[in-house]
Formats: sequence, structure tokens, C-alpha cells
Amino acid sequence: MGLEKTVQLELSKSQLNRALILQSFAPDLAWRGDSGATDVRLLQKALSRFSQGCSDFDCGHGGTTFRFLVARISRQPGSYQVKVSSQLRSRPHGSLIDALGQLGVQCEWRGEVLYVESAGWCQTEILQVRQDETSQAVSAILLAAVDLPFDLRIQRQGRVSEPYLQMTVDLLRQAGIQVEGLQVKSGQKIVQKTLSLEVDASNAWAVLSVLGDRESLCFQNFFPQTQADARIFDLWKQWGQKSERRDHDLVIHRGTLSQAVTVNVLDAPDLFPCLVALLSLTPYAHRIAGLTTLRHKESDRLRASLRLLDAVGKKCLLQEDELILSAELPVPRASFEFFPEGDHRMAFAAAVFKARGFRIHIHEPECVKKSFPDFWTVVGVQP
Repeated sequence: MGLEKTVQLELSKSQLNRALILQSFAPDLAWRGDSGATDVRLLQKALSRFSQGCSDFDCGHGGTTFRFLVARISRQPGSYQVKVSSQLRSRPHGSLIDALGQLGVQCEWRGEVLYVESAGWCQTEILQVRQDETSQAVSAILLAAVDLPFDLRIQRQGRVSEPYLQMTVDLLRQAGIQVEGLQVKSGQKIVQKTLSLEVDASNAWAVLSVLGDRESLCFQNFFPQTQADARIFDLWKQWGQKSERRDHDLVIHRGTLSQAVTVNVLDAPDLFPCLVALLSLTPYAHRIAGLTTLRHKESDRLRASLRLLDAVGKKCLLQEDELILSAELPVPRASFEFFPEGDHRMAFAAAVFKARGFRIHIHEPECVKKSFPDFWTVVGVQP
């Protein structure tokens, strides 16, 4: 079987950020494991400050951090200021601000600071929440609905990123909060003392996409059940790649893709950058659909990915909501530079090419700290 690399990943930052909001209602709530991701650290710091009575917070680039925090602090009467980076300010937040407005919370942007005025949530018969660009507004409201003094019923408009919303519902139920059809009954408190959280499937995919053709990978304690990106490991097997279970670990054997694939990433958009990079290195025509939300991430990931493909000399065709990769192998330039625009997943995608000998200099390597601080060390690539 050749070489086998053991990989111990940190907890899923998506799950951990949700757990931190729940813990803010029940300080004794605990779990095993942690994450050094910047998004997680920022939320931990902000919630600690909130518990100490502070009213000003900094969320940096963290979209999940920002949306979850704003919903949480708005439960408690007060005046708050939440600072974000210019990059995060440009991302969609209207659905959350609109929903909070229906609950009596006033939000106003002044530059890169959101000013929040809240008297606590006001009861509304049906809360209308848009879910056409992100599911995080619905998740943020649900997570902040613990021990609410009235019944909350949410009606969605649009349905993107459904697995992330299901992750929220699953964690609430695990904590003892019953959610039925996006309805939360009043007065529900967190009754459980511990949560079971998973290691990060998104980071496992980044490692696999960079190293999977060179060595077998053993991901320790790997049982992703609720993460959207975990579906890639089922697809990997369907696409003819070998894997096996060893007790609590998942072993994926070294291999290269040997067939054309068609995949939709609408419910798992974070898969896209590494996926398109990896598929572009195979002599098959591939189709990737479900590109709607890619423009609203840490960067415009569709544009950034097309820029990366052009840099490595890969031919492709964009048709509305589908990207078609040609069967011709990329013809790289002698050397080139790539700017991931502060987007950790675009840096991961660039590493896919660098690990295979492309002479690429990856700028802003520190951007991976957002989700995977040890990425460059784990994959053994010098950016």
C-alpha cells in the first residue's frame, strides 16, 4: 500500500461555533477537543467579553462568528457595536438584520461597525427569514432562541446550504432543545452537560485533495455525520477510490481519479475550490454545478477559481450555474504568483497545484489560520 500518513484534525469549526453559542446559555456545557481556527478564537473572545458585560466586539473576517454573535447579544437588552473587516462587510448579512428587525432589534451599519440596539426580542407570530444566499441567519436565530419567553416559528424564503441548518437543529436537539419544523417552544433550557462534536471534515478534504495521490491517509477519530462537506468522502468512494474503517479512524488509500464526474456543490460550497483544482489535474471532462453561493464567500470563489485555472493553463467553460472542465491537462506557465484574496479555501486550492510541482508562489499564506492553522505543516507544502 505504500506510505500512510496519520492525520489528527481539530474539531469542526462549524460545529464548535454553534456549540459556543449554546454554551453561552449554559456555562457548564462541555465537549472534548478544540480548534485553533481564528473564527473560533474570535467567537470565544467575544462571548467571554459579552459575559463580562462588554458591549463592543471584533469579528474580523468571521462570517459565522459575526452572524451568530449578533443574534446572541441581541437577546439581551443593550446597545452594542460589532466591528468587522472590510472583506466581511461586503458579504451578505441582510437576511439576519431583516429577521432581527422583525424581533424588534435595530441594526445600523456605520462603515465597518454594526450598531445594535435591543430591548430583547419581541414576540412575532411568524418570523420570515431569507435563506437564498446563506442558511446562517436561520441558524443564528435558532441558536439564540434558548429559553425564549415565547414560542418561535420560522418560515424560510429559499433553501440553500440545508446541511448546515440541519447541523444546527441536530446540535440543539443534542443539547436538549426540541426543534420541530423550525419551531422552538418557549422556556426550553439546555439540560445536557456534554456535547459530542466531530473533527473537521472540510479540513480533511483539503488534506486529501493535496496529498491523496501521493500517500494513503489515516484520519483519526473521523466520524463526520452532520457536516455538509463530509459527503465528499462518500463521493470519493463512488468515484472508485478505496477507503476503509479501522476502529475510530478512516483510511483513504492513495489513488487518482480515473473517470469523469458530475457533482453539485450547492449544499456544500466549501468543497468547490479544492474540488475544481483536483479535477482539473485529471484527463477527463468534469461538470460542477450548484455555483450560486460561491460569489458570497470570503472571496468571490468562482471568479478566484477561474483565475487560478487560467494561471495553470486549464481550459474550462462556465455556463450559467455549471462549470465544465475540459479533458485536456493543464499547461502551466514557467512560474506565477497567486493571491487568494484572504480566502483560506483558495489558498488550499492553490496548494493542490503546488504539491504537484507547479511553480506557484502563494501569497497571504497566513489566511489559512481562519479554519486550519496547521495546514501548511500537515500537507508539507511551502507556500
